[in-house]
Amino acid sequence: MLGYESLYSIRNFGSVVFLVLISLVFVGLVNLIGLLPCESAKKIKNKVNNSFFWNVIFGFLSESFLMMLFCSSINMHYFKWNNFGNIANSLFTVLILVLSVAFLFIVLFYYRKNFHKIEDKET
Repeated sequence: MLGYESLYSIRNFGSVVFLVLISLVFVGLVNLIGLLPCESAKKIKNKVNNSFFWNVIFGFLSESFLMMLFCSSINMHYFKWNNFGNIANSLFTVLILVLSVAFLFIVLFYYRKNFHKIEDKET
């Protein structure tokens, strides 16, 4: 009814799953480059990790928060553990639910901690 074609959260996520996988591979490669003994490799690693966290990971979670909740909520009634596809989908759904709830608490904690700074900027 919401426009999602399946009970499977992986299928409802579509190409967003590939974006997540490509991002993880990119972070892994940058961290491997950061292990090189030269100073410029460490600078690149720190710069990419800092900007990647705020621009990609935090931005992705902010923009796709409702989609993650909808897809995982639809799939919560269809947990099956009988074959590899259902196991992967059920584990992915649990991961997305944990990530969504953790993200919500992290944002609430951040705003609670920095409330006085935000309040000062508004006045």
